[in-house]
Amino acid sequence: MRTGLFKRKTKCFGIDFGTDTIKIYKKGTGLVYVQKTAIAVKNKKTVIAIGDEAYDMYGKVPEQIEVIFPLINGVIASFDRMVSFMNCVFLDLTREIGKFYGAEFHLVVPADLSELEKKAFYDVIDKSFIRASRVLLYDKPAVDAIGCGIDFNRTEGTLICDIGAETTEVSAIAGGTILHSRLFKNGGKDIDDAISAGVKKNYNLIIGKKTAENCKKNVLTLLEDDDRTEKVYGIDLVDNMPKELLLTDSLARPYADEFLNSLIDNIKSVIERIPPEFASDFYKCGITITGGTSSIKGLEKYLKDNLKFEIKTAEDPSDTAINGLALIMEGKYKLEQEV
Repeated sequence: MRTGLFKRKTKCFGIDFGTDTIKIYKKGTGLVYVQKTAIAVKNKKTVIAIGDEAYDMYGKVPEQIEVIFPLINGVIASFDRMVSFMNCVFLDLTREIGKFYGAEFHLVVPADLSELEKKAFYDVIDKSFIRASRVLLYDKPAVDAIGCGIDFNRTEGTLICDIGAETTEVSAIAGGTILHSRLFKNGGKDIDDAISAGVKKNYNLIIGKKTAENCKKNVLTLLEDDDRTEKVYGIDLVDNMPKELLLTDSLARPYADEFLNSLIDNIKSVIERIPPEFASDFYKCGITITGGTSSIKGLEKYLKDNLKFEIKTAEDPSDTAINGLALIMEGKYKLEQEV
C-alpha cells in the first residue's frame, strides 16, 4: 500500500467488481461507469474492445478474436487480463473526468474469499498505471446491508442473500459482525444455461447465451397465471437453418428448478449455522434478497413459501453494493470493518 501526504481534494472512487457488470462511483459525482466485465482480445495480445462493446461481440466474432470474462465465480480468474481491462477503463474515464493519479479507491469483495483472492483485487488497482494513493477493501455483505437500508452496526441479526450472475453470497450478520458467509457457485447464468440446454433438447434449436439471458428476464416467472411469451430465434439442428420459437412462461419455468433447489439448500446451509442466541432475531428480521437475479418475478414469494421466513427484496437490487459503498464514501454511514 502506498502512503504519503494526501491532497485536500483527493479524488475518491468506489468499485463494485461484478462478475457480469462493473460499476464505478466517484465521490461527489455519482456513478461514472457501468459496463459489462468483458474484454475482447485479437490474436491473444491486442485489446480491441472492453465493456458492453466487447460483450456485444460475444459469439459473433472470428476465431482470432476472443471475448474474455476475467472474473469467474466472484474471483479474478485472469489477473493480467483484469489489469488490462481496468487500464482501458481508466483511460476511457480519464477523457471524461480527468486523471486518476493519486486517487483513493474503495473496493467491494465477497467475504468468503481467501486472503490471496481478496488481495488480487487490491493488486489489480495497485498494478494499474494510475498509481493510487490508497486502496481499501470492504466485505460485500456489510456493504450490501448498508445499500439495502439495513444498519449493519445494529445488534439484531439478519440474513442477506446476494444472488448474482455466477454466484450467490448468503450471509448472517449481527451487531457489526459477519457471523457466517458462504459464496456459492450458483447464479442467474445457471438458469441461462438451463434454458439453452432445454430448448436444444426439446425443440432441436440452438440459441445463444444472450438470447437465453433475455428469456430469463422477459419470460421466466414463478407466479401462476402470469402469461409471458417471447419469440426466440436460433439455428435448427435438423436443417441448420434459422428458426423461430415462441417461448412461454410455462415452458421456461422448469428450466429454473435446479437453480431454485440449489438456492434453497444454500440458504438453509447458512441458516443452520446461526448461533442459537440469535435465532429469534433472524426469524423476526427474515431474509433480504438482492443482486440482479433476485429480480426474477415471484422469487420473493417462492422463497417465503419454501423457507417459511419473511422475505424482502431490496429496493434497488442490482445496485445495493455500489449504493452502500457510496454512503460510506460520502460520510453518510460509518463502517468500522474493513478487510
